[in-house]
Amino acid sequence: MTASEQVISVLDALCEKFGIVIDWTQQNILPYVQELMAKYIMYEIVTSIMWCLIPVLLGVAVYISFVKPLTKAAEELEWDFYNYFKPCAAVAAWILFIAIIVAGFFIIAYQVFDIAKCITIPEMKILELLTSLSE
Repeated sequence: MTASEQVISVLDALCEKFGIVIDWTQQNILPYVQELMAKYIMYEIVTSIMWCLIPVLLGVAVYISFVKPLTKAAEELEWDFYNYFKPCAAVAAWILFIAIIVAGFFIIAYQVFDIAKCITIPEMKILELLTSLSE
């Protein structure tokens, strides 16, 4: 199997994932493949942006829905043995909020580098895709 046949088989596998069939007998197939790769890079950028937004939106929702009201309720409460639910729920909400922030930091850091790779060297991202499909 020659290198060009391997490239064609990998591109066929990629197109199969997107539900596209390429007619390799056409003379002008290169512009179509370039358009397909440009769409893939745009898809990677958009999904990376969405992955950056998810922890931010989730953190804001948890803070507004749980952390702020439970902390306020726990601060206003007179502490005794029977009133322990609200302070414990406030601590649990803070732990959840901090976990979302820490996980969000790592997710955003990874996705920012992914976006930078797609913008500066899109060929590297395409090569990563093609090598993962060929394995």
